[in-house]
Amino acid sequence: MDRPVKFQNVEAGEKSNKKPRGNLPKQTTDILRAWLHEHLDHAYPNEEEKQQLIRQTGLTDKQVSNWFINARRRNVPRLLTQAEQEQEFKNRASSSGSPPDNRSPGRR
Repeated sequence: MDRPVKFQNVEAGEKSNKKPRGNLPKQTTDILRAWLHEHLDHAYPNEEEKQQLIRQTGLTDKQVSNWFINARRRNVPRLLTQAEQEQEFKNRASSSGSPPDNRSPGRR
């Protein structure tokens, strides 16, 4: 029976120049998320909007750009689906002709 090949990590003893990844502060992500929610139909800040977000958050241009790249990939499809579902629910409720029954189930 053959033994699995074991690879040695040549760089194991070397230090990496990469900084450890950290999460952004909640206040920062709240600002970015608020902008994203207001602009779901076109989630691309123009240069003026990006500079304003940089001032508000204290992030670099690259950090803001990367946050939006990731947010558009990870969050926008889900948020658009949720918005469509909410709109469908509102449309069904308004087209039924009667307001939704808000009484508790035991009192019907």
